[in-house]
Amino acid sequence: MAWTALLVAAVLTVWQAIYSLTVVGVEASRDDDMYTSVSLFVTLVLGLAALVLGIVSIAQRRAPRWPGLVGLSVGTYAFIIAVFSWVGGLMNAGA
Repeated sequence: MAWTALLVAAVLTVWQAIYSLTVVGVEASRDDDMYTSVSLFVTLVLGLAALVLGIVSIAQRRAPRWPGLVGLSVGTYAFIIAVFSWVGGLMNAGA
């Protein structure tokens, strides 16, 4: 489980890097909202998966523990940022 949490955290990091590099080219088009929504959804799902897998791997008390801790920390960070981005997007839509 720990290595799976690390793998999901790595995929999440790669997804965020790809999104950050390509969002500039998409901003000029009409598909900006759809692209941002898909990215936010993928980030929420991968962040929650990394978070849950990290918790499960730490609860198993197997060595090494660092992959589970990395998955837990990256998943928690990404999930919190995605939730606040979603709430901020809802607040901007209402304004």
